[in-house]
Amino acid sequence: MVFNCRRSLLYYKQGVFTLKKTVKIRIDQKTWLFGKVAEADRGFATQHGASGSKYALFYRGAGSAVWTIETQQDDVYDMKIGYYAKTTSYASLTLGDQIILQTFEPVIGYGSARVPMRDAGMMQNLEDSESIDIVGTLEIPKGRHELRLDVSSCTDFRVYYIEMIPRKALPAIKAKEAQAAALRPSTAPIAKEGYGLFIHWTDRTKPRYGPMKPYEEAVNDFDVEMFADQMKELGASYVIFTAEHVSDWFCAPIKAWDKYHPGKTTKRDLIADLIPALKARGIKFFMYIHLPKMANFPEAYTNGFNYTNDDINNTAVLDALCDRLCEMLTEIGTRYGEDLCGYWLDGWQMIPLKYGIDPTGPVYMASKAGNKNRLTSFAFGVRCPEFTPWQDYSCGENRVIGALPVNGYYTSGTHKGYPYHTIIVMDDDWWHDQYDTPITDPQYTADQLAPFIIGCMENGGMVSVNTAVYQDGTVSDKARAVMRQTAKLVQNRG
Repeated sequence: MVFNCRRSLLYYKQGVFTLKKTVKIRIDQKTWLFGKVAEADRGFATQHGASGSKYALFYRGAGSAVWTIETQQDDVYDMKIGYYAKTTSYASLTLGDQIILQTFEPVIGYGSARVPMRDAGMMQNLEDSESIDIVGTLEIPKGRHELRLDVSSCTDFRVYYIEMIPRKALPAIKAKEAQAAALRPSTAPIAKEGYGLFIHWTDRTKPRYGPMKPYEEAVNDFDVEMFADQMKELGASYVIFTAEHVSDWFCAPIKAWDKYHPGKTTKRDLIADLIPALKARGIKFFMYIHLPKMANFPEAYTNGFNYTNDDINNTAVLDALCDRLCEMLTEIGTRYGEDLCGYWLDGWQMIPLKYGIDPTGPVYMASKAGNKNRLTSFAFGVRCPEFTPWQDYSCGENRVIGALPVNGYYTSGTHKGYPYHTIIVMDDDWWHDQYDTPITDPQYTADQLAPFIIGCMENGGMVSVNTAVYQDGTVSDKARAVMRQTAKLVQNRG
């Protein structure tokens, strides 16, 4: 049962009324209140420390959390909430004498149909989250207020964010969302072609034996023809390749990159050599980049996302950060043009998490430089419900075989409402990071992979298999055997 009512509430701490860390609520756009800027009742609610969830409030049993917010004008706010519930859970949202009571049902998402990995320890995201509408509205007058969340009953309940939507700005918000939807290219053609391979080849990728080569030497020695032959043999219709991954290096002479990361570009343009080698074999090229590192955003890794008031509200710093991203993406996109078919842009959740607003639009537009039909995805981590309209397909950082798409979309869970893309981790945990050690055995068999891939193709969804490689770009023999058989089964539709 859900309903609205009113009551008079005051909150005291040791007999003194206190205001917590203040978040300025935007009057012209949506604002997100993440768990990291709430004051939680430590007896029951904690800030969840698992990977990708440092911004979530974690409840087992009753608990509460308070956000201190400040508004510049009177307005009525619609709201959404990003959450996970293991069982039916109950909570209330209170501001002054206004209270909204809400029931949260368990989330049925991608993981509800998961096929376990061989190594259960690699199944990181065992639950799905989802964003839903809060049943009531809040009338918030100009000034500073406390917004309180009380969880009264649950077994395992997590709150990722509360999304605040000002009614006066709603027409402008809807117009922006419509613009984003109109610009979104279709993923259907590439989904019908087959599956992709996700390749994490970076300055941390280890050789099978012996010492690592320095990154630029490894770039110079990378055999693109051998690599492209492998990708063809393994059945890829597209390849997502890491131009940079959580480091300062970029494997091409990009001037804007060198401007912000001096001495961290290579003389050889590995991307320019890879693209035609893959294209000659009918394989499209997608580029992986980690945006926080790209933009010199080290604060994202400082003290577990523990930001100050100035960090939260400092939009001038946010604008400068996005300008850097736009400058580099514009040069990269213009350089490779239509042959750069897509982006998978990692780490983006750290940006709205820090500032509480969605700055994706300008970065999305810059990602289209040189190819207006380029497919762009922004990763929001492994658990946080996605919420930006400015992307063309879901990042799909799922790791395991799970629920199939419906007409090319996710219909529930973390990626609900977005064009379907999922990543299956095949062997090592994203990349090969161990010296003198073989890549681990495949997590799945061809008989498990092929039916799922075929189901995705038939239902309009993209699927990528993350296959580890050694520093010379070679796939392990065991993964190669599984993927060859998978390619045969998919080609023959089982």
